[in-house]
Amino acid sequence: MAADTVQLSRLGATGKPAVKKKKKELPVSGGIWILVIIFTAGLLTWKFAIQPLQIKKEYLNTLKDTKNQPTLEEKAIPLKFYIDTHFQGPYTSEANEKLKEVYRLIEDRDFDNMLLDIQLLVSNDYIADATTIYLKFLQNHPDSNHIKEIHHIIKRLPEIVEKQDYHALSRLEEHAPEERLAACRKFLSRHPEGRHSLDVKKMIADIHDEKFYTLQNQVVLNRQQKNWTASVLLCKNFLINFKGHPRTEQVREIIYDLLHEKDLADLEKQVARASGNPEALKLAYINFLANHPEAVEKNHIQKQLAKIEKQLSRNKNWQETLAYCQNNQTKISSRISHLKNFIRDNPSHPYMSQAESLLAQLEIQRQPRTKTAQTDQKKKIIDQQRARQTQERQVRQILEKQVITGLDKSGGRFISRNDGTVTDTDSGLMWCIADSHLILGGKCMTFDAALRYISRLSTGNYSDWRLATGDCRRRANLQDFTKAGPITLPVVQNGTGHPSSPPAPGISVIMSLFFIQTLRTTIKSKPLIRTNAVPSMP
Repeated sequence: MAADTVQLSRLGATGKPAVKKKKKELPVSGGIWILVIIFTAGLLTWKFAIQPLQIKKEYLNTLKDTKNQPTLEEKAIPLKFYIDTHFQGPYTSEANEKLKEVYRLIEDRDFDNMLLDIQLLVSNDYIADATTIYLKFLQNHPDSNHIKEIHHIIKRLPEIVEKQDYHALSRLEEHAPEERLAACRKFLSRHPEGRHSLDVKKMIADIHDEKFYTLQNQVVLNRQQKNWTASVLLCKNFLINFKGHPRTEQVREIIYDLLHEKDLADLEKQVARASGNPEALKLAYINFLANHPEAVEKNHIQKQLAKIEKQLSRNKNWQETLAYCQNNQTKISSRISHLKNFIRDNPSHPYMSQAESLLAQLEIQRQPRTKTAQTDQKKKIIDQQRARQTQERQVRQILEKQVITGLDKSGGRFISRNDGTVTDTDSGLMWCIADSHLILGGKCMTFDAALRYISRLSTGNYSDWRLATGDCRRRANLQDFTKAGPITLPVVQNGTGHPSSPPAPGISVIMSLFFIQTLRTTIKSKPLIRTNAVPSMP
């Protein structure tokens, strides 16, 4: 374009070349070329001398900056920046190699950390969690050299985990059987169909046998020491810690035998302590049979229980008899009779000696009591007689008052002597106011009984009373002072005291206000004669 411009300037307006002007422009063209040459030389110097030095310096600074970074991720930043800001060259290639080296170190570091995480992984779902860790690594390093290796590991994880778990079991040989058994069960729960599952099952069986034989030895030792409680506790712990053990039923039988031996020993001690207490002995036998209904001692214990029941029944019978015989409220004769019946009905009773001793004591007690009873009976009879006499006296006193009140109607013929008698002034006869009807309570008597009654009569302190004769009755001209009219009396006895005709059987020798029964003759200087009258039955 510049050449064209120069050429146009040279032609002028006419289009013809101008020679003079060409001579003047030669220096300007040379300067331009000089400038071009200088620029080219500088450019070449910059490109081949200064720029390489500058690039090298920047590269060295980048390396220095990369070296000073604390982490691999931070080391990769300046290298990547250098590569992105510089054209392809030896330094960029070298920087690219170093960046790849950093990435490789980061990958190796992450791979090692991943392996460490896998190694330290504790999870109920180990395979899933380990797979997650592996896939995360591949996600962070999609171009990793470990891709095939990791996919292979993920595929073999179940087998790898089983192998690791199995080797872990082998390291537990010195641990307690319970820990080994728990580890084996955990292994089978995670690898039920694993390559080593049969081996682990055999390990479990061996642990079971080992623990069972250990239990047996401990039980034998405790049995020798009669420490059944400790053995039972060991067996129960065995059943708890080894559920599903093939010898579970055998262990349960051992527990039953141990409890049987323990309870049998306790029963023997209770029997020894309760030798004199059948109730406690019965309770001990019943409790034993309740805990061991099929024990070999069952028949023997049932026989003992039958004997105890019989003994308790006999004891109860004796206690009832003893209580009855010791009751002072019961007549001693009844107690003795009851005790004799007991001795007769129970000739082989264990309390027979006590019964006989008690009978002897009661017999001794009865002797003074019999005398006392007789004395009391006599005293009772005397008291009754005195009471009856007092009653009779009171009745006579009442009668006398009534008779005396009636005598006032006789015009002074009958005079009361205030001693239970009344005197007839006309006939000179003395009569007894109270008759047998009142004295004997309304009873009737025969003629002979009437004579005996008269013979014992002592009214007015006189003892010569007699039955009234018909003449005496006529002389007395007896009146019923409560009822008007004469009283007719049968002829019972003549004046000499001999009966002329006996009265009818059961006749009453009674005269109250109506029948004055007894008389006494008071005729001048003659001896006093007393007579008794017997009224006729109405």
